[in-house]
Parts: sequence; C-alpha cells; structure tokens
Amino acid sequence: MFLWDSHSHIFNKGVGTKTAAFYVSWARQFEQRGLNQRADGVYQKALENGAQPGDVVLHEYSVKLMFRNYTKWAGQCLLIMRPAHTPPSLVFCILSGFITSKT
Repeated sequence: MFLWDSHSHIFNKGVGTKTAAFYVSWARQFEQRGLNQRADGVYQKALENGAQPGDVVLHEYSVKLMFRNYTKWAGQCLLIMRPAHTPPSLVFCILSGFITSKT
C-alpha cells in the first residue's frame, strides 16, 4: 500500500478529518510525487471540512501555490543579455515559445 493510500484509508474511516496536520501531511505526499492537482484537492478538502487550525492549511497551501507558480514562470522565461558591445538594456525573453525583446 502506498503512503498516500493510507491517508485516504484513514480519511475514509473519519480519523483526522478536522486536523490540519493530517491534510498537510497527505498533500505533501502527493507533492513529493509531482501530483500537484491531487495535493490541491487535499488542501481544498481540508478547507471544506474546516480543518483546524485553519491558518496552517491556508499558509501551507498558499506557499505551495506561490512556489509552483514561481518555478513554472522561471522555467518558461529565459533572460539573455546581448554581448558587451551591444546596449546592455536589450534583453530577450523567451516566454511560452515566443521571443519578445525589451530595450
């Protein structure tokens, strides 16, 4: 049995359904395996079920979302400075397959 399956089993038995630490642990298991949508579902379930302390769930979820969005943006945007003999303010940004330039 996988670890996240054990969380699901425990949840279905009604154990820990009001405890923030349970949901955070469950979501982290998904995140460690790159299953971010499943982790989002766990955080949503925690909020819907009123897991306490609620600020722990909100903090953990918001930090994870910010980190995922940052890494997604950083992976899509590559900044390249032109050689020294060209204006240093000219930057190329490759974003989602398009090349745009800013001076």
